[in-house]
Amino acid sequence: MIIEPRVRGFICTTAHPVGCATNVREQIAYVLKQGPVADCPKRVAVLGCSTGYGLASRIVATFAGGADTIGVSLEREPSEKRSASAGWYNNRAFEIEAEKIGRSPLTLEGDAFSDEMKKDFIERVREKFGQLDLLVYSMAAPVRTDPDTGKTYRSVIKPLARRSRSRRSTPRPARCSRPPSSPRTRSKPRPRSR
Repeated sequence: MIIEPRVRGFICTTAHPVGCATNVREQIAYVLKQGPVADCPKRVAVLGCSTGYGLASRIVATFAGGADTIGVSLEREPSEKRSASAGWYNNRAFEIEAEKIGRSPLTLEGDAFSDEMKKDFIERVREKFGQLDLLVYSMAAPVRTDPDTGKTYRSVIKPLARRSRSRRSTPRPARCSRPPSSPRTRSKPRPRSR
């Protein structure tokens, strides 16, 4: 399959497996240059393990701390018509590199908020580790549907006291804008029906 870049707003909706693997290897190389982490936990779980802080935490624990990890992420597999999500490719690249150094990573793909995934995660932790030494919570879930009530919650980061302006860039067309952000007006998330 030839992967063409597709961009919606400021988000690229396609990912390339070679680019993702290169990114993961570069992060690992950086961590290895920093040297080992003394007294690193050896049984580590990362919820939200496919990108950002979660992936970085998993890389540090494994490559600088000698830990075995279990990760949970909600990513899209490749199909005949679409590439996988970047996180899916990141997870596969991480697993390959970790296995090369004798670690045995486990990645669970699914909605970490679902009752089924919670149950599977607990069973796998008990099988693999018995117990955990460290749990990293690094989930980016802007929309979540409560499995019991069916209510949908949407989250957003907003300033506390007054309007703020930040920069937003979009790759296609290449431009930079300064959209305003309204201050937060509610102290609790507002449920929305499906």
